Amino acid sequence: METDLVYHITQRPDWEAALKMGIYATLGLPHEGFIHCSFVRQLERVANKYYLNQADLVILVIDPQKLSSPLKVEKALDVDEHYPHIYGPLNLGAVIKVVDFPIHSDQLFHLPDELT
Repeated sequence: METDLVYHITQRPDWEAALKMGIYATLGLPHEGFIHCSFVRQLERVANKYYLNQADLVILVIDPQKLSSPLKVEKALDVDEHYPHIYGPLNLGAVIKVVDFPIHSDQLFHLPDELT
C-alpha cells in the first residue's frame, strides 16, 4: 500500500461545516461505506470528470498516518487504476493542508502549483 499523502476534493462550504462539527463525512459515506480520495497524480483527471462546472472547491491534503479511520487502496471499477478510500469519517487532524482548487479560464481544473 502506498503511504504517500492522499487527497480529497470537496466544496469549501462542506469543509467549513466539518470544521464546525469537528469531523468530515461525505453524503455518500453511509451508502458507499467510504470517502473517495486520490493520489496527487489522479487529481486533475478526477476533478475534470466529476467536478466540472462546480466552483468553490478545495483539496484536502491528508496524511494517512494520522487517520483514525482505515485507509485502503483499491482498484476502481471503471478504470484500471487504484484509488485510496477512507472507510469512515475523516478526522480533522489528518488534514495537513487545504488548497484552493479553482477552475481555470479554459474551463478545466489544473493541479495547483503548490501540489506539483
